[in-house]
Order: sequence, then C-alpha cells, then structure tokens
Amino acid sequence: MQLYIYLRQGMAAVTKGMGSQQIVLHNRYFDAHNDYLGMFHFIIEKNIAVPMEEALFLHIMKQARQWGMVVYEQDWLIYSYLNVTEMQINVTNARTWLLSMERAAR
Repeated sequence: MQLYIYLRQGMAAVTKGMGSQQIVLHNRYFDAHNDYLGMFHFIIEKNIAVPMEEALFLHIMKQARQWGMVVYEQDWLIYSYLNVTEMQINVTNARTWLLSMERAAR
C-alpha cells in the first residue's frame, strides 16, 4: 500500500504500515487556525498560536506514543517568541509555554 493511502487513513495506519520503524515528529509552530483552538488555550498573534496549557502537550505526547513516537521536536521556538508580543512583555507566558512542553515530554 502506498504512503498516501496510509495517510488518508490516519497516523495509526501509517504506523502499522511502517512496521517496527520508530517515529520522529516535527512541529514547526502552531498555526493561528489549528485544530486544537477549541480544546486548549492559546495566545494568538499574526499567524502563530502559542499554547498555554500543558494539557495540549500531554494530549500530543499520549497520542504520539501510541503511534510509536520516540522523539517530538517542537521547532521554531525563537520564531514564535519573537513574533508573539505577549511572549516578550510577560515573562510568565514564555515560562509557562516552555515548561508545559518539558513536563509533558517527561
């Protein structure tokens, strides 16, 4: 079965189709129109949404572990920080965001 067919069936099908391969997930940044907006609190500015709840990262980690994920890379941290004013003017926001990822990953 080709990869695009697996993708249309969801990540569980992709994981099964890959056999015993380990999965590394990469997330550039959360878009201002992402699927999690109604479920978790974000600070949104321009095209970026910065998650403010550990629950989001716990959700991602739990789901991704079931797929066989061994690494989750939250990339573009500096881009999110520099382009969302609330991250710069309120140090608590940046701290909450980064510690939420850290605790969920643990």
